[in-house]
Amino acid sequence: MRFSFGRRVCALSPLFIACLPAFHAQAAGFQANEHSATGLGRAFAGEAAIAEDASVIARNPAGMSWLKGATFTAAATYVAPRVTVDQSAAGVPGVGDITSSDRNVADEQLVPTFFYSRPLNEKLTWGVGGFSNYGVKTSYAASSAASLVARESEITSYNMNASLAWKVQDNLSLGIGVSAVYIRGVLGSELPSPPANQELLHLSGNDWAPAADVGVLWQPLEGTRIGVRYHSQVSGHLKGRARSGLNPALNSSGVVDVNLPAIAEFSVRQQLTDSLAVHASYMFTDWSAFDSIDIRLDNGFKQSDERNYTDSSRWAVGGTWQYSPALALRAGYAYDNSPVGDQNRDFRVPDSDRQWFSLGGSYAMGSHHRVDLGYAYVKGDRESITDSAQLGTNPPIPVNVNVNGRITRGDAHLVGVQYNYMF
Repeated sequence: MRFSFGRRVCALSPLFIACLPAFHAQAAGFQANEHSATGLGRAFAGEAAIAEDASVIARNPAGMSWLKGATFTAAATYVAPRVTVDQSAAGVPGVGDITSSDRNVADEQLVPTFFYSRPLNEKLTWGVGGFSNYGVKTSYAASSAASLVARESEITSYNMNASLAWKVQDNLSLGIGVSAVYIRGVLGSELPSPPANQELLHLSGNDWAPAADVGVLWQPLEGTRIGVRYHSQVSGHLKGRARSGLNPALNSSGVVDVNLPAIAEFSVRQQLTDSLAVHASYMFTDWSAFDSIDIRLDNGFKQSDERNYTDSSRWAVGGTWQYSPALALRAGYAYDNSPVGDQNRDFRVPDSDRQWFSLGGSYAMGSHHRVDLGYAYVKGDRESITDSAQLGTNPPIPVNVNVNGRITRGDAHLVGVQYNYMF
């Protein structure tokens, strides 16, 4: 028997498309930007150039040099996707033709982050943080056509980071960070019910992988900051198990190799007046590195699943108005280009180009405490999906079942809250 998912013959790869988020990422592909509520309120514009709390560790470690004293930051972002996907499949074994529609394909999630930075001396600052750069969680009803290729997909990707910043001179700092990245994925696909759920494939695996960050923050003129950062590719080798009720040959432990793309970001922060600043960012994600997922089972089964993602760009602009010494207000807009085209969009990652509309604010309670709030509405384009499952069992069922669909809604609401303590 042979299984194909996403127009590619592959027994294990769907997990490790999953291997790529336990929340549904709202950036392009399965990338996650939800590192802070302050950033959320300006659509994450200028993140590599703005150093206003310890969350800068996630976007540019060089920014720690610009913080005044030790700083602790903790944030949580509530992500409420509203994704609806219509599907149809003809000639499904034991069922026949199926027409279905799933609402809320992506689950609601809470994304936590934390950061702490502290100066060692006048030149050096160290910091630690926990955050995620990639993640996705989707599921379809057992009776849906999409359950043939994407019954459930979930991934957890979390960075445990340690960073160091060096203040070269008053207007220039450099930073470096290293992360231990935990990646865990769970995936399932099955024949739709009725007559009975028959598991085509279930996968689970996890791994720890290293990653590195480097950054520069430069202030060429008073009021102007320019930040650049690079986050390395993460190469995961997920160890776990595969099982199938229809193909016992797939019941084996093994390893799946997958690359999470490198990220580069360029940001500018410009102070226009004493109370008004504007920000802008360009982010490049090397999605072409996510070219294949290589499967190696202990029983000798090997296969490579081509993904053919393309590199993507994200543009963001925003502003901050210091209304009073205690209150700051923010707004921002961003456009995310999807790395997924019409030829490789599938039900596990129903992705499309997205627009961000953000608002936020901060309130300082004295010199030590500050609370931040952020909100974003993310609007995704409506796109078509073409997927397939190639099956062969005893008794025989059709060799190929095409599953077609359309994303009829791809919106999301994000709400973030953050607390900062300046020692």
